[in-house]
Amino acid sequence: MTVAEAFASTPPTIYFKRELNGQEQTSLAALLQLIGPINLADEPDTVSWALTSSGKFTVNSLYRKLCRGTAQLAIAGLWIARLPLKIKLFMWQLFRDKLPTSLNVAKRNGPTTGPCVLCRAPDANHVFFNRPLARFAWRAVRTATGVQWDP
Repeated sequence: MTVAEAFASTPPTIYFKRELNGQEQTSLAALLQLIGPINLADEPDTVSWALTSSGKFTVNSLYRKLCRGTAQLAIAGLWIARLPLKIKLFMWQLFRDKLPTSLNVAKRNGPTTGPCVLCRAPDANHVFFNRPLARFAWRAVRTATGVQWDP
C-alpha cells in the first residue's frame, strides 16, 4: 500500500501495532489535519528544509529553532559559563525537566514509584529549590556570595 492509497480513503487507512490512547488519538487527529491539504503526485520526492533560505539542513538552524521559548531564557548563559561540561549538562537537564525522575521514567514506561516519595511533588525542581535542605544550601550560597537571588 502506498501513502497515496492510504490517504485516499476517509478516514485514512492507517494501522498501528497497538491501540492508541486518548492523547495519541488527539495527536493523530491534529497530524491528519496538518497533512490533509497536501496533494500527492507521481513525481520524484524532493527534500527541503524550511528553516534555511537554501532549503538545506543545517545543525545551526535546527538548534536555533529548538532554543526558542521561555525555558531557554533561564539557561541562556549556561553554555558559555566556565563550568565543567557534566555540570552544564546536568543543569540543562534540570531546567528542562529531563532528569530521570520517577515521573520522567514513567513517561518512558520504565520502572517507577510515582512522584517524590518525600513530598509527592511531580518534578525535579522541588528537590533542588523547594526542599528544606535545598533552601538552606541556597541561603548559604547567597550569604557566601552576597547575591540576593532566590531560586
